[in-house]
Amino acid sequence: MRIINRTGMFFLGLFFSHQLLANLIPIEKLFQAPEVALYTLSPDGQQVAYYQLMPQGHSELRLFEPSTDVTTKLLHVDSSFVLKSYDWIDNDTIYLTFREETAKRTGDLMKGFVSLPKQGNTADNNFKYIAASGLLLNSLPDQTDRFLFMRDEGAGDNIDLKIYTLTTDDLLNQRFAKNNRLKLHLDDALHYYFDRQTETWFAVTFSEKKGELLLHYLRKGTENWQKFYAWRDNDYRFEPVALIGQDKFLVLTNKETDLVAAYEFFPATQTLGKLLYEHEKYDLQAATVSPETGKLSSVSYFRNSRLHTEYFSEKNHKKSISIEHFDAEKQVYLVAANEETDRYIYLVTASNFPGVYYYVDGTTDTTLKLGSVLPDLEKYRLAPTETLHSTNDLGFEVEGLLTRPVNNSNQTLLVMPHGGPIGVRDYDHFDPQIQYLANRGFSILRVNFTGSSGFGKNFLGQGKGQFGRQIEKDIGLIVETARQKYSYQKACSIGSSYGGYSATMLAIKDPEFYQCIIAMYGIYDLPLLFNSSNYKVTESYRESITEIVGSDAALTQEDSPIYLVDKIKAPLLLIAGYADDISGIEQSNRLKYMLNLYDKNVDTMFYYGVGHGQRTFYGEQHQNVYISEFLHKHLNLSSEKANADVAIIANELAILGDVFTFDRVVKKDSVRGFNYYKKSSELGHPRANFNIGVYHEQGIHLEKDLAKAQEYYQIASENGYGKASFVLANRYKSSDSAESDLAAVANYMELAVEQGYDEAILHLAEAKCLGIGTTQNSQECLSLLEKDMDLTTRLPNQPINLSGTFRLKTTAKIIMENKFNGLAQQEITNFVTNRYGAIDPTFAIKVSNYGLYGKGGWSSRERYLEQTYQIPNKVGSQIRVSYGFESNLQTGPQQFWYYIIRWSYKGASEKDYNVLSYKIKSAQYHRIIRSTSIEITELKNEDTEYKVEFFQLDGTFLKALSFNVSDKHNP
Repeated sequence: MRIINRTGMFFLGLFFSHQLLANLIPIEKLFQAPEVALYTLSPDGQQVAYYQLMPQGHSELRLFEPSTDVTTKLLHVDSSFVLKSYDWIDNDTIYLTFREETAKRTGDLMKGFVSLPKQGNTADNNFKYIAASGLLLNSLPDQTDRFLFMRDEGAGDNIDLKIYTLTTDDLLNQRFAKNNRLKLHLDDALHYYFDRQTETWFAVTFSEKKGELLLHYLRKGTENWQKFYAWRDNDYRFEPVALIGQDKFLVLTNKETDLVAAYEFFPATQTLGKLLYEHEKYDLQAATVSPETGKLSSVSYFRNSRLHTEYFSEKNHKKSISIEHFDAEKQVYLVAANEETDRYIYLVTASNFPGVYYYVDGTTDTTLKLGSVLPDLEKYRLAPTETLHSTNDLGFEVEGLLTRPVNNSNQTLLVMPHGGPIGVRDYDHFDPQIQYLANRGFSILRVNFTGSSGFGKNFLGQGKGQFGRQIEKDIGLIVETARQKYSYQKACSIGSSYGGYSATMLAIKDPEFYQCIIAMYGIYDLPLLFNSSNYKVTESYRESITEIVGSDAALTQEDSPIYLVDKIKAPLLLIAGYADDISGIEQSNRLKYMLNLYDKNVDTMFYYGVGHGQRTFYGEQHQNVYISEFLHKHLNLSSEKANADVAIIANELAILGDVFTFDRVVKKDSVRGFNYYKKSSELGHPRANFNIGVYHEQGIHLEKDLAKAQEYYQIASENGYGKASFVLANRYKSSDSAESDLAAVANYMELAVEQGYDEAILHLAEAKCLGIGTTQNSQECLSLLEKDMDLTTRLPNQPINLSGTFRLKTTAKIIMENKFNGLAQQEITNFVTNRYGAIDPTFAIKVSNYGLYGKGGWSSRERYLEQTYQIPNKVGSQIRVSYGFESNLQTGPQQFWYYIIRWSYKGASEKDYNVLSYKIKSAQYHRIIRSTSIEITELKNEDTEYKVEFFQLDGTFLKALSFNVSDKHNP
């Protein structure tokens, strides 16, 4: 088996340990989105599609051809959109789903087709939206451009699912012909699934009367649906895997055993058949069946909390060994497979290795590295995890996961119980929080206590009703095992959800060992679980909570931290989210109240807009930085680091300054924010210096001092902070427009762009295109316009993002006012028009109304007061023009055209017009009436002409209207 990289050289290993760094790791390199993901194989196995994260949060859908080593961009996606999934329709077309997700809104799921470019590395205009409702069920790889599509055709709240066999053209044009509809209807079906391998249909229904979810199946060549299985509130697992014979299935279940095992299952009699595989210690997580033989091909389970797969097929076993030979501690996940062409994609990962994707070609016995999940971390030494075991007083083996720092240990143990606690577990996989804490010198111990999943029904059941009891005894058992093996001078407990409860109870039960507590999003008053709302006093809810916690009658004050605060000796950091609808903010508020009442050492970090844990990488960053700050403070740990680490420490202090000053995610505290910035500034952090300048300029916590602000902005700019350079440019811009000031504006804008501050790009483009404060340069002008336009691209065939007044004004101004001649002029005009959209030579403006606009007469609403070209010379007078569009071209609802509006004025004695505003507007012909207006903001001493002009996007004149403003027109 040859292992090669993209250059074709032999790949001798994933890393060379002597080359790795043991320095502090910047937190943003740990908590970040994967650079590559969603790898899939084409139906013929010869092409690989994948997601590639780009700078500024943009992303691309890319195509890689292993045979030629060529990568092609298929689709650029703006940072406000997230690719959710995609499937191959055939070797030439991909179906994808995406959603707009920003801080302010989450949009509806959208769909589209991407056609693969036919030649070279240049993607065509290859994206087409799907307007029809419904979703892709399955592609039909044996049929080019054919797939199964499901849509709900029920009226109102009634669900009536229909399945169609369609082409891409059918779906794009919403052609759902009856002769393309499959005849496999099942009453009340909530969803259909199709297993391509066995050509078996599955359908899900729900019986409200019996309270059960039913799965039905329909084999190839049969007409009647058969009941497969019914799920109620089962205390066992039952999961279908595959059809392995006539009306015989492979299932994973622990219905009749303690451990989840692989069985034959006969739906007709609802009985289990032969036991095919059962592990002696662990629940099975997955199983596969050979398409050739219909026999069990592999099983997977978590051994020592690492995924392990046993293969019974020699071919697949050989593939796995070729990947796994790098390091036995790494875990191998099959991501995509094409059994017919013998090609596969694997993800290799570990607790100290975020992961690498590999392409395996069984036909040539070659493995090709595709991409790293987090390449920024490849130069750092990450902390491995070891497994600890001990037998508890119930006779069960309890497993612990201990992650120790690779160097610079501060001899501190952090005991971190997992959430849940029932049916949840910890895994030995890459975890950015674990790596962050280990990199800062801490050892982290996690425990799969009784109640955790993966170890059998009996093990899981022993954790029920054991809040603060057996669970914490198990944790203590593994803590003692770790202490016997390693020496720790200090210890703290830390956890989230149930882990927050457990962290608090551990410190209450052993106050001599635990010197601080970090409790996050937890529950601290167990009786409150039964009565905090009307819903929580219902019988069904109480039964579900009793199953986990135990009955409310059995709970005592010894089980709830809020009744035990007098026993809390250690400082406690309490973290919660105001939007937490699982634990509820009231749980944390009650504990905070009791801790303050008893004068305990408590610090709080309550987040606005955060639920049961952080949901953004930035949220994880500042939460973990604050945790580290808390630990260092209350354990009196040294913060001294090597010179190479100073910038990282400074950045973390600046993050804390941001949280308390600007972010509006916690209660604003400008004093704390300033103090963190000050510490960061002393370590030379550019953004901290800039924000201290903001404090001085705005008088936050300080007296206003513009000179001091300028000084800090200058320091930040000199240290590479682009926003500071941008602010300095605008300060010169707002001063008297002397030539030297205009040159300073251009110089600082250029510096800001060099420092990576994108907002400065279009400002610099304006200077370079129009020669403002710098030499006019057509090539630099065009290059900057291209760079700015890349930032505004959202998805193909959508309108350009016109959300910035400055962008609208400046782009139009550059088109209308640049003095380039010949080819240079044409290149810039062509670029703008090509990126916004083609020019319609028949496009025309049709004015429908004009004149004085505002409130008056019988109506309090604004309206046209008079259709006139004569406007009173009066502050507040508003001139408005309403207009529509005319064109001889046929256009659809997705077609957009762009045009320019310019307002200007000149006095009676003036020769030239003074431009008031430019705008670029979009037009859709099915949207008839638009309007534009200008308001008189100051009185004129003479007759003044106001003019509105319309132009094509290339500057071609379309229409103009002039209005005379004079005292003669005042009533």
